[in-house]
Amino acid sequence: MLLAAALMLALSSAGAQVRYFDELFADVDVTPDVVYGAAPDYRNVVQNLLLDIYTPRADDVTVRPVIIIVHGGGFTSGSKEGEYFQDWARRCARRGFVAASINYRLGIAGRVEERSVVEASLRAQQDVRASVRYLRAQAHVLGIDTSRIYLLGTSAGGIAALQAAVLETNEVPDYVSEALTDVEGSSGTPGLSSTVHGVASCWGAVTDTLNIDANAPPIVAIHGTADGTVPHECSNTAFGVVLCGSTAIAARARNVGIDHALQLFPGAGHTLSGNPVYLDSCFAFLATFFANLATRNVTTVPTTPVPAAFVWHTVYDLYGRQIASLPEELHGIDATTLSHCGLPNGLYCVLGKRNGLPHSLLVSVP
Repeated sequence: MLLAAALMLALSSAGAQVRYFDELFADVDVTPDVVYGAAPDYRNVVQNLLLDIYTPRADDVTVRPVIIIVHGGGFTSGSKEGEYFQDWARRCARRGFVAASINYRLGIAGRVEERSVVEASLRAQQDVRASVRYLRAQAHVLGIDTSRIYLLGTSAGGIAALQAAVLETNEVPDYVSEALTDVEGSSGTPGLSSTVHGVASCWGAVTDTLNIDANAPPIVAIHGTADGTVPHECSNTAFGVVLCGSTAIAARARNVGIDHALQLFPGAGHTLSGNPVYLDSCFAFLATFFANLATRNVTTVPTTPVPAAFVWHTVYDLYGRQIASLPEELHGIDATTLSHCGLPNGLYCVLGKRNGLPHSLLVSVP
């Protein structure tokens, strides 16, 4: 089982950097505004669907896993360029992944109530599936391994990503419009599979945990426990629909026996309250999840060496509290530095600089 403990970065001073676990590539090539499909929005106006593709520059590997990033925004706002997605996509590409950040159809028809919100989520997940099919069709051009396609969504994007990964047509509510009754939809590249091989949901949710069955791909779920927008457990919401967030998702994944991981941030609100330490810890957690999947290693933690150019300076716990400042003479020492500082066992975010730029690492003290 891919448990949360198995996702902590085990840092070692020995060995070389490892593809997918470390940022090996200095430069990234970006191809913006690629049309991956088209479909009518809630007003029945046909909308072109765009994605940006990020690839590691000067990469000699020609078959690589891809991470599709799905933005949040309550199904009414947001874009592939917004929030931190450009940064996350670049960081994924620097690790050796192909990354694709997508736009999808936005808008809620009429009042914010169960039917209109569910229909908005179904349009979004149809577009996510279309992006999967498009990238599968272009795999030979983009150097993508079609057996390693992963989804990463935040908030509404997490809902769409989860639905694209697990929802089946016979589970679609019967009250939605006819165009949304087929989960595959008609947004583009028909006839190819939209199967994915892993999904990360950041403060996302499902409307029914029973949609997650033993055939679901591995899931990592990340959430703040004080999220008042999308609950981390199951609860009514202001959207007029019951949503079941990360804690409920992980419980269901455990019950049906699929690989999963759960990371909760106690006291954090929606989008982890925008806390940069939390967000960087979130990225480190999900990036290691994808690296484990990409290397077909979901039961053990590969060691990730400390970059030679990384200089420590401050340690935070997962509540965002500064708990240690490393003395100058200890800068550059490996992860045992933390235990030498007298910190108890646990998971910490260490801030510093790498090659002169701000950088952070998620460190486990055994």
